[in-house]
Amino acid sequence: MARCAATSCRDTVSRGMIFCPDHWAAIPQRTQRAITAAWRARDMQAYAEAFDAARTYLDLADGTFEDVLAPPPPKWVVPQHLGVAR
Repeated sequence: MARCAATSCRDTVSRGMIFCPDHWAAIPQRTQRAITAAWRARDMQAYAEAFDAARTYLDLADGTFEDVLAPPPPKWVVPQHLGVAR
């Protein structure tokens, strides 16, 4: 058995499934349809794009990327061995 493709999920999924039922239900229907249509058409580029969109959506929804989306620090700190910032 494979694992759910959601970054933070460790549930197992049945053959032919990429996400567990909970994560699949959380993905917008438009993206679900894009994944299914691309798979049926054997359009691997469209499938990869739809899959990435779904995974990113889930990651943003559950806070996996919170640290990436945080604003930069107010002042960049330059290590002393690199000299003074100019």
